Amino acid sequence: MNAPKLSRNELQSRLEQLDRLAKTMDESFRVPGTNIRFGLDSLIGLFPGIGDVAGLLPHCYLFLQAYQVGVRKRVHVKMIANALLDSAFGTLPLVGDVFDVFWKSNRRNVELIRAEITRQQTLDGSIVEGSVVERNVFGARDAERESNRQ
Repeated sequence: MNAPKLSRNELQSRLEQLDRLAKTMDESFRVPGTNIRFGLDSLIGLFPGIGDVAGLLPHCYLFLQAYQVGVRKRVHVKMIANALLDSAFGTLPLVGDVFDVFWKSNRRNVELIRAEITRQQTLDGSIVEGSVVERNVFGARDAERESNRQ
């Protein structure tokens, strides 16, 4: 894809924004006494019909961001498959709600975008494994996940 070349800071900012969106939609709340996390996607999915449609809106935003950072078509296809699977199971009463808690399609799609950005930067030679940029962009996410588990 011929997306505009974004600076490292812009990519880092976008990834942080997408991480916040994924956390809000998939991991905002924790079931007390467990490590099971769920987000707004699971809650709005409790409303038949409208919840499933509303749950697709964040995916549309993720698709737009993926396009803007120049992910490959195959990554878009995987993202769309994640969203469609989430939406299809979401139409099933109760089963879909439980599926939402464990599937976390928004998080999966953000991770696909992150992996693609890493791949692109590695191919461009602009990121070296273990570099400061990689630790800042990708280490912050891992540190945040670890703190949420505790």
